[in-house]
Amino acid sequence: MSFYSNNLKRISVALVTFLIVLTAILYAFARFKSPPQDKKQLLTMIMDGINQVHYSPQTVDDAFSNKIFNEFIKRVDNNKKFLLQSDIAELSKYKNSLDDEINIGSTDFFIAVISIYNNRFLQAYRFSKAHLDTPFNYEKDESIETDEDKSTFAKDTIEMEDGWRKYMKLQVLQQLYEATEKQNKAKEKSDTVKIKSFTELEADARAKVKKNNEDFFKRVRELDETDWYAVYLNCIANIEDPHTEYFPPVDKQNFDIRMSGQLEGIGAQLQQRDGDIKIMSIVAGSASWRQGQLKAGDVIIKVGQGAQEPVSVEGMRLDKAIQLIRGKKGTEVRITVRKPDGSNLAVPIIRDVVVLEATYAQSVTINNNGKKIGYIRLPEFYTPIGKQGGRGSSDDVKKELLKLEAENVEGII
Repeated sequence: MSFYSNNLKRISVALVTFLIVLTAILYAFARFKSPPQDKKQLLTMIMDGINQVHYSPQTVDDAFSNKIFNEFIKRVDNNKKFLLQSDIAELSKYKNSLDDEINIGSTDFFIAVISIYNNRFLQAYRFSKAHLDTPFNYEKDESIETDEDKSTFAKDTIEMEDGWRKYMKLQVLQQLYEATEKQNKAKEKSDTVKIKSFTELEADARAKVKKNNEDFFKRVRELDETDWYAVYLNCIANIEDPHTEYFPPVDKQNFDIRMSGQLEGIGAQLQQRDGDIKIMSIVAGSASWRQGQLKAGDVIIKVGQGAQEPVSVEGMRLDKAIQLIRGKKGTEVRITVRKPDGSNLAVPIIRDVVVLEATYAQSVTINNNGKKIGYIRLPEFYTPIGKQGGRGSSDDVKKELLKLEAENVEGII
């Protein structure tokens, strides 16, 4: 019993620590009308929060500095495909001084890493697509290290380009193998299947890899300096302990939604596909559902706040478009959509609280060979963080238990 008791205590301490640190940081944010944009101010605020409420804050010294250096480099270039050995050597001057930077709120290291990375990113993009227009030499015997722990940074741009050539060749070979296996299995089932030649399969594989590669670089290119700074701050937070996280405003908002099962917005579930932001479904009972003009399949092209000039969201990142659509209950948002028939329609909607019922605990009874069995489904834990009158998972499960008990079930899953 002592083993389980002690472990439960440790788990409880970890959870409480996480919530205390999170609460302190969010409380600090609350002093501002919006989260501080100044990086120095934000870094200082987070370190103050950790030092004041963390149960065992680490000493900010050279050892701490080394951990941050290694962790941030790893998160920026985990597969060692962008930075060169010379870049790491240049950045190493910060290895033992990040503790001093943190104490004064400096961001020199962060700026230096992102500046170098952005330049290498453009080079890597050129190298990655340079060899996809013509077939690779599949007769050449060569290898590539895919284990990130065993791989090394390229010594120069020549080695970097060759590394990307090999990586693209590996991707094509994997696609080619899968297509060949699929074709062989189809051939076994039917003699009427059209068989493609190796040349055709190889061309298809390169085309697919080319598209996947473009999609990858497009997604990374959309990360702005704020996104990367959140990564840097999380390196610092996670080094304190794995349960301490920095939530940038968007992530904090999404966390609150997951934990409460509620949000303020229009109640349309969106997905980005081929560059378009498309409505996948409308939440029953939501503001969009009551207004009635938005439909699944509509493509959102503009978002306007009340009477303000609408902003185009075509080509915009989905999370940024969502931030334009969400807003306080009672405010108006104007969504301009392109209908499946090609026509455009501007739809005014008054935002409201959207309740995500699928988040909450639910129960049913199952008839199992004449025995009535209760079944409770709890998709995830939730609690009314910062809200009055919200729902909590423990209270809801209790209600479902009492309901099933009243139905005289013989057992509960």
